[in-house]
Amino acid sequence: MKKAVADTSALVSLSFSGQLAPASKALHIFVPMQVKKELEEIAAFADEKAAAAKEALSIIKSGAIQAKTVDAKKAEALVNKNVDFGEAECFQLATEREIPVMLMDDLNAGFALEGMAKARGISIKISAAAVVELANRKQITKKTAKESLLKMVKRRNWEKTTLEYLIHKYFP
Repeated sequence: MKKAVADTSALVSLSFSGQLAPASKALHIFVPMQVKKELEEIAAFADEKAAAAKEALSIIKSGAIQAKTVDAKKAEALVNKNVDFGEAECFQLATEREIPVMLMDDLNAGFALEGMAKARGISIKISAAAVVELANRKQITKKTAKESLLKMVKRRNWEKTTLEYLIHKYFP
């Protein structure tokens, strides 16, 4: 995974894991303008999600994560009960720029976009895949990856899910 488009939830999750900054240095991460807007809206609050959004915005401002415009009308056509406008813009960005990976944590949106993504050579992955990528590249240790992923699981309230089981299985 060299290039990836990330949605708002993926950026927040990576921040919660403590690996957003390293991931933004190791990967070429792109976001559509709607994701930047969503992060700005979240950052207006005073909670840990707002802190994560502020970290992501800071990295976008630095240029390590690149915000790009997309054809909003084409993105709007993808919006449905499972896919919001930010997710639709992510898909449109990946399509327009031929970016092979989308990072998103909304399983319903991922499932809804999966067929079109496969047809365009786009792989939809959860944010944890970026942490695994860092470990596979030996940019962080497996121990750090496991700790980071478990931190993400806890802060996202994803305990007792398949992801937690897989972390324990593949990072003993």
